[in-house]
Amino acid sequence: RQLLATGWMSQNVRMAAAILLCEYLNINWVEGEHWFHHTLVDADLAINAMMWQNAGQGGLDQWNFRMSPASSGKTQDPTGSYVRRWCPELAKLPLKYLHTPWKAPEHALLEAGVNLGGSGPGSYPERIVTDMTAATEASQDAVKQQRLRTAEWSNSDGYDLIVLPQGSTIAHDGKKFRVFTKPRYRNIDGHREQPEATSAGTGGGAKRFHKAAPVHSDFWTRKVESENREVLSEDAYSGIIKRYNRKQGWGLVLPDNPDELPQQVLQKL
Repeated sequence: RQLLATGWMSQNVRMAAAILLCEYLNINWVEGEHWFHHTLVDADLAINAMMWQNAGQGGLDQWNFRMSPASSGKTQDPTGSYVRRWCPELAKLPLKYLHTPWKAPEHALLEAGVNLGGSGPGSYPERIVTDMTAATEASQDAVKQQRLRTAEWSNSDGYDLIVLPQGSTIAHDGKKFRVFTKPRYRNIDGHREQPEATSAGTGGGAKRFHKAAPVHSDFWTRKVESENREVLSEDAYSGIIKRYNRKQGWGLVLPDNPDELPQQVLQKL
């Protein structure tokens, strides 16, 4: 309603809508991308497509978080003003039930004039998803099945592969390159293509920190230990590398071995 009326929504509402569509309803992210591009007054072709790809678990930086309109609404709309404006059917509900009207007792619904799932005045639809866990598992299974159908775009350890476009790198133009892939989508049974092992140079004699060799399957299970012996999870390590990559302009690529990292990165671990 807000999007149709104004052509705009806040970032958090956009993400909640994308997660509902892709993760809980298991609808192709392309549908959401098309609708946002059609309705947003600030639509940007590249950013819109990138964010929807990530929401649909097919992008270069797959979303590793979830948002529920119910729980997120209570923290991001604590006074209920947003819901009351765009869902006026619920406006008279007590605040404690405003973001979760299905939890309201019958007397609260009657006093607020809310008719859940009914028709006519005060009607408001029932939830379209009641088991969030089962819905998430179904969408994740669908992603895994799609990855099996396109196994040539994953390497032997289950990481996604992309072809780097001409002019984007010094040594890898036109070659398949491994990118970050969430652990739950890796190591799926099926053929995996082995990427060509190459090393990238910076052009100034210095060595880039990434090789396009396959990651050993036990690498992340052993974790990464820093010099002060703190053990980092994969997500924490990935985050450090991503931030370093962005700063250096080298893209979202993980190194295969921490020993290959520049000293500046090792000092941050």
